[in-house]
Amino acid sequence: MTPTQKKPANVGALRSSPIHGIQPISDVPQLLDIDVVEKDPTNPGATSESLRYGRREPSISDSYDIIGRIIYPIIVCQHTDDEKRARGIVLNIDGHGRWDQAKRRNETQVWAIVYPPLNLEQRICLRQTLGAAQESFDAVSVMKDLELLANERGLDVTNAANIDVLLRDLPEKVRKYRDDVLMLTRWDPDSAAMLGESYKKGSKVIGLDKVRGMTRIVDALSDHHPALYQQLGGDNGVTKRLANMYVEKKFSTGSRSQEAIRKVASAVRELEDGNPLVKRFFGEELDHAVLAPFAKTRGSAPKDITSLCQELVSLLVVANADNLDAAERRTLTALNTMITSLLK
Repeated sequence: MTPTQKKPANVGALRSSPIHGIQPISDVPQLLDIDVVEKDPTNPGATSESLRYGRREPSISDSYDIIGRIIYPIIVCQHTDDEKRARGIVLNIDGHGRWDQAKRRNETQVWAIVYPPLNLEQRICLRQTLGAAQESFDAVSVMKDLELLANERGLDVTNAANIDVLLRDLPEKVRKYRDDVLMLTRWDPDSAAMLGESYKKGSKVIGLDKVRGMTRIVDALSDHHPALYQQLGGDNGVTKRLANMYVEKKFSTGSRSQEAIRKVASAVRELEDGNPLVKRFFGEELDHAVLAPFAKTRGSAPKDITSLCQELVSLLVVANADNLDAAERRTLTALNTMITSLLK
């Protein structure tokens, strides 16, 4: 260790990790039949839908073309199931991309460093540690592993102190997600399955930056409309609605979703407690355009309905229906629904 390098502050905790001191069954890699390697279904690196995997696949493919084979061994452990272990089946812990590349290149064998059977707690800690040494998992994948780890240790992940316990013997690249992990514990579990960057599920993937923004909406509702927040089911109920609104494109009409989310959070803070529009927005899961005009803008005061309508009329007078795009039509339709309902 050079004079400029420092030991991590929690080195004692790191050395108490359940994988500290574990050794492979041999000091040299083993050549295994490729079909005896089984994916661990709990491993966030095992899915071919992982965006992390998608980013790394081209470089793995290039290195294979240049060198002509897979150089770095994959990391496996002997299977925890007695019958499968007797047949030589192993669980893949690290190196899914390399294993997949070899499989697609019609390789029949792969080099592997083989560990003895590892329990789920040990497999989680080992894959997170090895992953952090390459491209670390994102916060949502870390959260999934921490939930599994919490179940193994009998801990509640909604408790901040327990999150610290779970993270303390994992690498710094994993520990840095502490605040995001705590944020994710507030989200409805079914909705959280759609969140984050690791799992690509078509239009239903929600980036973590959007999750942070929508969590600010939850905070604004809790702070400024506490009765409605409780009525909607608190964190769990509100996040479930917001996730559904996001995948239903309620934050995408006529605006970047990030900006729309910011405006909704601002409007919820600006509108007074008990405002019926806020209740309707969440209760009926309306388009963001309903609340956007009430967002606080830098250097300007909120406008009344008359001045807003005058501005809208000035835009509509010169608008051409044939030139409206789909987002503009959805925005106008949502506005028309609100006006019609208001004037009944």
